[in-house]
Amino acid sequence: AKQFVEVAISHANQSIQGDQFDNATKILAAADAVARRSKNNLLLSQIQKQDLQIKEIAKEHAEMVKARAKLAEDEKDPAANYTVGAYLSFRKGDWDKGLPMLALSNNAEFADLAKKDATAPEDDKARIELGDAWWNAGEKKSTQQKLAMQWRAAHWYRLALPTLTGLTQSRIAGRVKQIDDQPAPFQVATRMSVVNAWSAERKNGCGGRPA
Repeated sequence: AKQFVEVAISHANQSIQGDQFDNATKILAAADAVARRSKNNLLLSQIQKQDLQIKEIAKEHAEMVKARAKLAEDEKDPAANYTVGAYLSFRKGDWDKGLPMLALSNNAEFADLAKKDATAPEDDKARIELGDAWWNAGEKKSTQQKLAMQWRAAHWYRLALPTLTGLTQSRIAGRVKQIDDQPAPFQVATRMSVVNAWSAERKNGCGGRPA
């Protein structure tokens, strides 16, 4: 059961990366059935969590598709640029395509961040300031968007880190480590998350067993 669910979630994740949400949902339905037969509650909880995330991303994707249709008529439409730019940046991690669109968007905060990011500062002080801007702005966002923005902050932190010293070096290195210790926010599931769920079930003696 564990191996089947691992493979299923891996394939579902690949389908999500390709925006094939119906296929991902069908795969998770099969994994759900196996998890129920195995009576592993943590595996089942993991699958249900992934299913909710798929529905959330699928909704955002549908809105993004509609916004792209608007951009085909008017490439400078601010609202459409925001919708597509946010999806590409925060859901897909495609900063090269997403940030220029956010710069044209009707979201003043993201437009400002995107324009600053486009300057690609080479001075380490400016890189830290840009990283801090992304990081601080992310503190007020939803968990997924927060992680994506911190991920972008870490990009600029890493470029500056080799020359830093003292308290500044400690602060920036701590933030980079925090990001490195977390899964990338641009994917729904990883094999490790399923392994951890299975291990926790066995450790806690909750009765989970292979089918």
